[in-house]
Order: sequence, then C-alpha cells, then structure tokens
Amino acid sequence: MNGQTVVGRFRAFGALIAFDPNDLEHSSVKITIDMTESKTGDATRDAMLLKPAWFNVLDFPQAVYQATSFVSKGGNKYEARGQLKLKGVMKDVTLRFTLDINGDTAIATGETTLTRRAFNVGEGPDFEGGTPVALSVKVVTKVTATRVK
Repeated sequence: MNGQTVVGRFRAFGALIAFDPNDLEHSSVKITIDMTESKTGDATRDAMLLKPAWFNVLDFPQAVYQATSFVSKGGNKYEARGQLKLKGVMKDVTLRFTLDINGDTAIATGETTLTRRAFNVGEGPDFEGGTPVALSVKVVTKVTATRVK
C-alpha cells in the first residue's frame, strides 16, 4: 500500500495432492485456502481485507486452486495449470514451481502473479487504479507434503 511492499500469509489451508513427476498426466492438486486467516502483521489492514470490498469473507470464506495439468520445465521445475476461484470469480492461473523430494517429504515452492481486479479484490473508487494499492499481486507458495502410504 502507498508504494510499500506488503507481505501477507494465509495461515490455514488444506491440500489434496496426487502428484507424480513420472506421471504428470494423472497428477492433480487442490488447495483450499481459509480466507478468514489472512494476516499481514497490521491489525487494521487485516480487518480491512475481510470486508466486502476486499476478500468478502462472509460470502466467500474460501478460495480454491485446482490444477489438473502439469508441464515439466526440466529438472525439478514445473508449471501447474488450473483454475483459481476467489471471491466467486474463477480464472485460469498458471503456477510455476520447483519440487524437491527427499524420501517421503516433498517441498514445492511456487510463484505466480494475479491481477487483483480480475477477482474483484479492492473494489471502490479509491482502489480501482494502481494506487494506493498495486493492481498486480505476486503470490508465493510453499507447501511441504508427506507421502501417505
């Protein structure tokens, strides 16, 4: 906000992951994010994010990203292609990620950029343009998963 970088986290989410680097065709990922648990470290900003103009958590308490298509980019690099449903709007989203597997533990670190207005986030005349809140939002993910046997 106002030209500064704001880092936020979603502290509660669930994941259904069926990913095999050797069988991308049959891989899938579904991440459900509890939007009521968005935290930026600023109580005033955190309260604002819950309101209808931003995440509208009363009507849309969850966001869901579901990927059903994956592309190997060489080595441990991949692209997940899927759809994000946020605030009632569904859009195609590609998530670039790296995957490091050690035994039964996998760590996926990814990144994508979203246009907040495409999901009706930051509604109202004060936030329609790129100030005081940027239109593009960089989303960084890190998921640690343990293989279920």
